[in-house]
Amino acid sequence: MRIPARILPLALFVALPACVCGQSLSPAPPAARHHWYRDRVNWAILAAAVGSSLYATHEIHACRQRNDLIHCPDGGYGEFRAREELRGGVSLGTAILSIYGREHWRGGWRNEILNDAPVAAWSGWNVAVGRSNQTTPTFPREYLSRVELIKGDQGHPVIR
Repeated sequence: MRIPARILPLALFVALPACVCGQSLSPAPPAARHHWYRDRVNWAILAAAVGSSLYATHEIHACRQRNDLIHCPDGGYGEFRAREELRGGVSLGTAILSIYGREHWRGGWRNEILNDAPVAAWSGWNVAVGRSNQTTPTFPREYLSRVELIKGDQGHPVIR
């Protein structure tokens, strides 16, 4: 029995990949849906990001209560609440991007490193800032040595 010339290439095109790969032509059953909140690594990433941000905020606040602002290596003179909200937002944002990448971009250990590097770097920076503020010694308040406060004529403080 002779196979027509037009059917042979089509049959080889369909059957050969299935034979080479050792798979059948029937479709595979759908994989079970994976939920991000069932993975403990994702919860560990969130805990590390939020915990490091809270640690840095706590230590910066404690350093500012102990010392003048100039002695606390917390990154600037801006409004404390706005800067710490930004710190928390960046921490949470990098954690969310890491979890999103872990759920959607699978590709071996290199991809895992790319997904987790931003949250690891930012959390490490937060811990370093918190530790530097924690180890800052207590200095005397500078305004007591530089500025003399006296009572004015009407009982209000006057700077000389």
